[in-house]
Amino acid sequence: MAKANEIFIYYRHNDQELTAASFRKEFSRFGARTNFLQWSHLEIEERYQANRIQLQTRKNSLASINKIRQWREEIKFSELNGELMKDLQAWLKNNQGMKVNSVGGILKTVKVYAKAAHEQGLAIDIDSISKFKLPQSKGRITYLKPEELTKLHHYYVSEEISETHKRVLGQFLFSTMTGLRFSDIERVDWKNIDDDTLDFEPFKTRSIEKRIKIPLVESAFYLIQTKKGKLFETMALQATNRVLKDIAIKCNIRKNLTTHLARHTFATEFLRRGGAIEVLKELMGHTKIETTMIYTHVDEERKRQQMGLMEYSIFKNNLPSGGMKLGQTQNPQNRLI
Repeated sequence: MAKANEIFIYYRHNDQELTAASFRKEFSRFGARTNFLQWSHLEIEERYQANRIQLQTRKNSLASINKIRQWREEIKFSELNGELMKDLQAWLKNNQGMKVNSVGGILKTVKVYAKAAHEQGLAIDIDSISKFKLPQSKGRITYLKPEELTKLHHYYVSEEISETHKRVLGQFLFSTMTGLRFSDIERVDWKNIDDDTLDFEPFKTRSIEKRIKIPLVESAFYLIQTKKGKLFETMALQATNRVLKDIAIKCNIRKNLTTHLARHTFATEFLRRGGAIEVLKELMGHTKIETTMIYTHVDEERKRQQMGLMEYSIFKNNLPSGGMKLGQTQNPQNRLI
């Protein structure tokens, strides 16, 4: 009765309508209204049960909340603000030794559920949380070079390839030709193909209902593994990445082959072959050109080749003897090293 009275009083004081459904929810969550971590845990489970988030999102979000509990068992809603986010960030980085992207993932979970709590009428300093910038790492983007792609293609058409390797490698190579994420490789269907164009709504950005149209080259059609229904018979993501690692060893490729590396390879190869950045933006399904621009900085080999255009023959042929050569530097006394 005391719990029920407290719920009634809260809603009356905040001028909110209390329905039977909201009362049941409040009663089952009693105590979570003061502890953000407990509230978030329940909210994550409720979203998953309602099919609003996927299993992997549920696992990642719960892992983030459990990690924060190692720092503090309870975080009151009144304490939740930008300063607390900074303290949490420092603890994750300095005490737990976590990398920037991992820290950013946990802080992003806090921001997501702080916003959800605010929308449900809980008192939170949402302005300072919204202004808090998530840390981001400008990590090196890994991609395959043309010679490595050739190795994979030779293995794909060879007689020695196993059925499992051919199945996974075909999906991977299709992604290097289209830029599809693995979540879309899992879902694209023959119904998504109109003549020679793949027309689909990316799973990751399904909430904004943006469609992408990707013209398919003949080689991409060759890699499709079915005659009807879904284009590919996929395995789970982790199992697929394990097979890709075995394929890398088999093909003597010294890179961590993953499903997402195929998407990076597509973007890099598209630009290397002269594709326009604004076209790549649409093919990748990016909402901002800044996201696509990261691929203009990854191909160091292409930079070196194109800088060769700046080698003026008239200068090169008339260099004075004794001048500095490529790769040489000078010490403070102007002596060649």
